[in-house]
Amino acid sequence: MPVVARQNQVAEYETPISSSKYNEEINNLYLYVNRLINRFQSETPPENPLVNNVWLDTSSEPAVLRSYNGSTWEWAGERM
Repeated sequence: MPVVARQNQVAEYETPISSSKYNEEINNLYLYVNRLINRFQSETPPENPLVNNVWLDTSSEPAVLRSYNGSTWEWAGERM
């Protein structure tokens, strides 16, 4: 299924950026997201989690995404 792309339109109050600057910003975003994911993946849960923090539990195969509810880590997958 094709994805509908937003046309690159610049409002009167905006300053357009070059394609290379745009690509640089997208690459920076990917780097940030990957660092964030790597920070929260391990075989053991993070210390001192906050409510709704997520953790990619790599102690099993496949890895399981878990969410902290304030007292325990719960599976963050689809509920049946």
